[in-house]
Amino acid sequence: MASSTGRYNLIVQLVALGCVVTLPGWAWALFFSSSDHEYTMALVLVPFLIALNLVLAMVVAGRDRFLQRVLCTALLFKVAAAGAYVWMVFRLYDQSADMVGYWGRGQVIANDLVRYGHWTTLHPIWSNNFIAMLTGLLFSVITVSLPAGVVVFAFAAFWGQYLFYRAFLTAFPEGDRKLAALLLFFLPSIVFWTATIGKDATILLFLGVTACGFAGLSRRLTSRAFVLFLAGLTGVMLVRPHVAVMVGLASLGALLLGQNRQGVPGVLGKLLGVLLLAGGTLLLARQAQAFLQMEQISQAPQVLERVASNNYMGGSAFGGGLSLAYRLVNVPFLFFRPWPWEVHSLQAVIAAAEGLLLLAIFVRRRRDFYAAVREWRSKPFVLFVVLFAFQFSVVMSLAITNFGLLTRERVMLMPFAMMLFCVRGESVILSSRALWYARRTPAGGTTYPAAVHRKS
Repeated sequence: MASSTGRYNLIVQLVALGCVVTLPGWAWALFFSSSDHEYTMALVLVPFLIALNLVLAMVVAGRDRFLQRVLCTALLFKVAAAGAYVWMVFRLYDQSADMVGYWGRGQVIANDLVRYGHWTTLHPIWSNNFIAMLTGLLFSVITVSLPAGVVVFAFAAFWGQYLFYRAFLTAFPEGDRKLAALLLFFLPSIVFWTATIGKDATILLFLGVTACGFAGLSRRLTSRAFVLFLAGLTGVMLVRPHVAVMVGLASLGALLLGQNRQGVPGVLGKLLGVLLLAGGTLLLARQAQAFLQMEQISQAPQVLERVASNNYMGGSAFGGGLSLAYRLVNVPFLFFRPWPWEVHSLQAVIAAAEGLLLLAIFVRRRRDFYAAVREWRSKPFVLFVVLFAFQFSVVMSLAITNFGLLTRERVMLMPFAMMLFCVRGESVILSSRALWYARRTPAGGTTYPAAVHRKS
């Protein structure tokens, strides 16, 4: 246990050191990557926002010194990623990014509200229009400052990561909380792609709320957990309606098939929850159908082909011309691509390195992963994650033909999947090893290894 804790602490220290050493670079990138945006107010607002969130992080961490270090380091890491993202958009992509569009539309909405007292409601209210209105509302409060706006969205995503961590503690109290913290707060794609104005940061926050609510429901059906879950699901629907349908179906399946441990009150509560979720999921499905411009469910293959054709562009394109059946075969590998031989840019190299890291983690902890999945009936949250991961992987494999888009979109799945790598803490693993030794050691024979003996 001590050796693992030492390794975890070393990782946190290395990330913190990296953030401090590179501070001049990412601070300059955040404020001065472009001369087109105002940075005077940002020089005041950004340090204030960092300080405020550091205080909040220390409060929620309580006396947990490891979590204190993780949260404070993760906050700096998030701001560093925000600076890197702004630099990438203005210096590498020549402003060809969704962030710039939200920034421009947000300015217009904020100016109308501040100068004329007129609020602009865009229709439909979900997807891009929702982010534009949210950005406009934010700019009307903090002034039209791109660096400050980027940091606010980045911190929203950070607290989404924290809510995933709280969901993990609720659903898996015996899990490896330190490994979960490292994966949820320091995995590069989760940190980087959600560190800007846009859907990715916003939906990560709402998915965190949803995960926290369902983790509570998986332990005990309470009105507080149900309201939290519905609030998160509503937010997900406003950002990406089709993802909300996947979450709704996963939660519905988990509640229906999960084991009831609360007797008659549990049965009644589950029945009520299933009815409410079924109605809500049906409503979400209708909104998603309108969002995808699909008149009938039978048109799903055509819609997937249309989406795949639209995002097949640039040097990150892959799988063009392949049939839906062939892309379906690649579903199990979605999480680890691009492979090293599929990369053609620095961003793809980083994504491929992360994919290999995830593959190594999966191989190393595969027994714990399988053990968690086998307990799906007694742990509804596991079934919820598995069902969501299955739907998400199938849809993304069929619809995505661009590695850049793939690495961004799968950020929605990664926090859920990371939990399944950490469901058993080291003490539980060592106890299992002790049982394995006991079954194979004759009475009075070889004793357990010292570390196993201590934990058993």
